[in-house]
Amino acid sequence: MLLANQTVALHIVKAEPKRAGVFRTHDAPDQEKIKQLVAYVRGFGYTVESRDGTIAPQALNQLMRDAEGKPEQPVIQQAALRAMAKARYSPEENGHFGLGFKHYSHFTSPIRRYPDLITHRILRHMSRDEKSPDYGTLNGQCEHLSERERIADEAQRESVKLKKVEYMQQHVGDTFEGVISGVTSFGLFVELSSLLVEGLVHVRELSDDYYEYDELAYMLVGRNSGRRFKLGDPVKVVVASANTESREIDFVFA
Repeated sequence: MLLANQTVALHIVKAEPKRAGVFRTHDAPDQEKIKQLVAYVRGFGYTVESRDGTIAPQALNQLMRDAEGKPEQPVIQQAALRAMAKARYSPEENGHFGLGFKHYSHFTSPIRRYPDLITHRILRHMSRDEKSPDYGTLNGQCEHLSERERIADEAQRESVKLKKVEYMQQHVGDTFEGVISGVTSFGLFVELSSLLVEGLVHVRELSDDYYEYDELAYMLVGRNSGRRFKLGDPVKVVVASANTESREIDFVFA
């Protein structure tokens, strides 16, 4: 599939360099987001090769391989995805950072997308030596398709989040194993290892001490006991509540 999409993009560019197409472009990630990602995964003990907020796709792939099979793998993957720029459709070919391809289009996939069909029509125009849609027309279509994709992705995320909350409502009071996936001044986010469901242990539930947030080290530290909660720590939690209105799940430590 990837090779077919890459080959079609290259074919369109080589046949007529000035011909507009429907290319799948993915810009390099924002430097500040990469710095945040590097700091985040360092909390799990991972080192990512980067320079001044820039990173190569190979370095991200290595991070994924290093985390494979580990309890923190899902949260590492999510953090990497959040650091990435959003892929979009464009009549101009700007390369695909995530795949490391200079040429890439959406020509085929397990699902049929409308951008695939536009690319099919462009290929048909080329084979018949016909005029393809102009740049302005394709640009408008690309902007519309990118926006509809964003809306569909958002709807999917909200749907999944709602279903997770509904499922966890059936497990209030149950105990699960998880890993600390986020640390804030107001508590600890924990992702359940078996369900990929994330919830919050609020700092007010940590009643054995007064916990202070160490922002640089991504941890909560007990002022008197020195007890630490940091990224990647395995924990056991009990489901305290699951609210469909707020889409929030609360845990307490078992």
